[in-house]
Amino acid sequence: MKVITRFAPSPSGSLHIGGARTALFNFIFAKSNDGLFKLRIENTDFNRQSEKSIKSIISDLKWLGIKYDKEIVFQKSNLDKHVTIAEQMIENNLAYKCFMTDDELNEIKINNSKDKFRSVWRDKTFRFHPKNKPYVIRFKTPLNSKIQIKDLVQGTISVKSEEIDDYVLVRSDGNPTFLLSSAIDDVNMKISHIIRGDDHLTNSFRQFHIFKYLKQIPFFAHIPLIHNDKGKKLSKRDKVPSVGDYKKSGIFKETLINYLLRLGWSLKDKEIISIEEAIKSFKLRNVGKSPAIIDEKKINFLNSHYFKNKSEKYLFELLSKEFKKNKIILSSFQKKVLTYLFSELKKRSNSVVELYESTKFIYDFNNIVISVGDKIELDKTKGIKNKIILILNKISNWNEKNIEFQLKKFLDSNNLKFKSIGPSLRLSITKKINSPSIIKVMEILGKKEVIKRLDQTW
Repeated sequence: MKVITRFAPSPSGSLHIGGARTALFNFIFAKSNDGLFKLRIENTDFNRQSEKSIKSIISDLKWLGIKYDKEIVFQKSNLDKHVTIAEQMIENNLAYKCFMTDDELNEIKINNSKDKFRSVWRDKTFRFHPKNKPYVIRFKTPLNSKIQIKDLVQGTISVKSEEIDDYVLVRSDGNPTFLLSSAIDDVNMKISHIIRGDDHLTNSFRQFHIFKYLKQIPFFAHIPLIHNDKGKKLSKRDKVPSVGDYKKSGIFKETLINYLLRLGWSLKDKEIISIEEAIKSFKLRNVGKSPAIIDEKKINFLNSHYFKNKSEKYLFELLSKEFKKNKIILSSFQKKVLTYLFSELKKRSNSVVELYESTKFIYDFNNIVISVGDKIELDKTKGIKNKIILILNKISNWNEKNIEFQLKKFLDSNNLKFKSIGPSLRLSITKKINSPSIIKVMEILGKKEVIKRLDQTW
């Protein structure tokens, strides 16, 4: 049997962490078994679908390196086929037309809230059906039976059919529901393994008989959901960034792939895992059953690792793209300063965005705003500002060695340590408390510019 998996997002928003992990696990499982990974856009809900969302999801998958095989399947193009199969299920006594009104349904919900829904139309023959009255098509859940799923992550799970309601297959407007369309498309796409979040477990039990009717029951693997740091299911209130947000913030795709892999799957005790390594080693049995916990610190840690291992040439190219995107044009002198300090700036950054922010003192010094706390730090040393400027003014041969020597001489004569003036020098010259070696910065900026900044800011 050829392994074929799929990712089937609903295009109603951005690609978020949960969806990206589902896509990744499906992709890696397929590739680790020399199989195919397919993409299906479940755009049957016309009120929620968005062309912008579709393009965003496809773009983010491409950026992550999650490549789909064959053509994208757009579910809405198959709707007529889905409805036809629902009608065939009626003929085979596996579904029925339900003419109940909303008021009747609400009354049942109020009076029998604990019972699984069975419509009064469940066993009525066609001759009792009213004409020209709206109806839905419901699945006729078999009674007194058991549905068993051999889940590749959760193990064998079973439910009694009494726990499954007579759910809607086709709405009163003639459009099929997710439960019907998803199952039919999975069969038509020859999906062998359905890997999705364990919040779909109830859906899998509901769809089991549809797959059975279509004579193709796939393997199931329900992966645990991702929870927030309080152990609760992620929601919009948690404001977890989307894949696009992470990309914009300077997170590398390798970082996000590595992070997603570690959300519920492990390769022994390895922290750093590439997508290529994962393809060689991925086994569904190594996916944990417990929920994965979101951890932004872990993302930053991983990104720092990948950032530090990138070549300076590569990072310089990325930084240049940031300049271009933000319409920053450096003068020849500013380029010289940046090139001289680049290694130092890289050491103190964990992402391209941080690197970009750290360069602003070179070309946009006057527009950087010092925080209230940093102003307080500067005020503490206000009394020695003019003495420092006087000493620096007297340096005729402006270089790192002479600057350091004269400052040390001043500190020794006043029984001070460098840490007593270091923060003020950094804040005055770069407007940041953390900067590259401030002596190196002073040397490359030049005597005139350094004294100007000290006098203006300190």
